[in-house]
Amino acid sequence: PILEKGDYDIQKFLIQPFIRKPIEKINVAVANMKLDDSIEKMLSRWENLSFDYKKVIHNIFEDALKVFSSKQNKNFPSILILPEASIPIYWLDEIIRFSKKSKIAIIAGLQLVNGKNTSAHNYILHIFPFSVKYLDTALVAIREKNDYSPYEKKELSKLGRICKDREFAKAVYFVFDWYGVQISSMVCFELTDIGARAKLKDRCHLLAVPVFNKD
Repeated sequence: PILEKGDYDIQKFLIQPFIRKPIEKINVAVANMKLDDSIEKMLSRWENLSFDYKKVIHNIFEDALKVFSSKQNKNFPSILILPEASIPIYWLDEIIRFSKKSKIAIIAGLQLVNGKNTSAHNYILHIFPFSVKYLDTALVAIREKNDYSPYEKKELSKLGRICKDREFAKAVYFVFDWYGVQISSMVCFELTDIGARAKLKDRCHLLAVPVFNKD
């Protein structure tokens, strides 16, 4: 359902299984990664697909699985949050499979994507695993960043690429109801929009914020 329309289009996703009793705890892990701040490399396919970088991502997933495994046995849902611009789109299938198998939800920034007509796009990925009649599956939702930072616009323009802020003056945000926990996300520079923060404040228990800047 759409919770609100107007300047802020807030969409809610109801994910099975629906839990009637309140969840006592939710496990959250935040990956601390050293990322190359080169916009040019983020846009290059082969720069993002190295074996060494894939090993970094694999080790983060394995560490999260070790930390969460004992707590998941107590039916506490687990979420792993990775930085903005950290996941190449070419690894999506593998990451979705990991989420479904491990039952760990993942919120992460995708590395910049080249679009049509010299455009560039910054997306945030949401994966929420669940089971239906012994079938392990997941809800996968991707949205584009509503507000791009001046740094992104400047660096992309040097490469002949253009990133655009929200279309039609409308910002789109998601709220996920997963195991009875309301979860939303904002990406880095989106936090400067106090109107968006106010809209989400009363609609979520947890706000995940993949960021790229060092602070």
